[in-house]
Amino acid sequence: MKIDLKVRSPTHIGSGDELSRHEYQFEDGQAFVPDIRTYFRDNPNEVDAFVTAIERSEPVNHIFDDGYSRYTLDSSWVNPDSIRGSVSVALKDGSDVPYIPGTSLKGWIRTTLAYRALENGASLHRVNKQAINDLFRVGKGETRDDLLRCVTVQDAHPVSEAELALCEIKTYSLDRSGTLRERGRTMPSVSRAERSSRPMSL
Repeated sequence: MKIDLKVRSPTHIGSGDELSRHEYQFEDGQAFVPDIRTYFRDNPNEVDAFVTAIERSEPVNHIFDDGYSRYTLDSSWVNPDSIRGSVSVALKDGSDVPYIPGTSLKGWIRTTLAYRALENGASLHRVNKQAINDLFRVGKGETRDDLLRCVTVQDAHPVSEAELALCEIKTYSLDRSGTLRERGRTMPSVSRAERSSRPMSL
């Protein structure tokens, strides 16, 4: 049986990489990531100006030509002047196109089933990891006996550039009482995410 899943909210799957403030630029409501290596290969005389601008914490937008953009995305949801740090990079394929890997989708399905089986999200914090794993295992309860090993989840279709946006991320978690609280940020607060029809905090 085949089931098609549709993402209905802004989504960000990080690659683990980050772009420094000098590795992405803003212009006319768009954020773009220049192909720095290719640009300096073709314009070696600009290297010194780039390094000097970084040392002085000056803008470098004027250095790169539009023809050297790796990819662009909508930045109308954020205030460029408020962004000081790095940006978390979304997981992308070899053509710089973001996608959602099947392993992440399968993890979401597993969490959803565990949530329903335990009746409410707060219960997930009071049950150890082994107890949650036991919900899906049969026989001797070993890893190879996990029922979800019988489920194959393919990678999501690549996301088109028109569906991308630069969004602020806020991470929330349930405490032991079941109260939703914002977690302290351990990474920059801005990240690329799939665009929704209305602004949302991820």
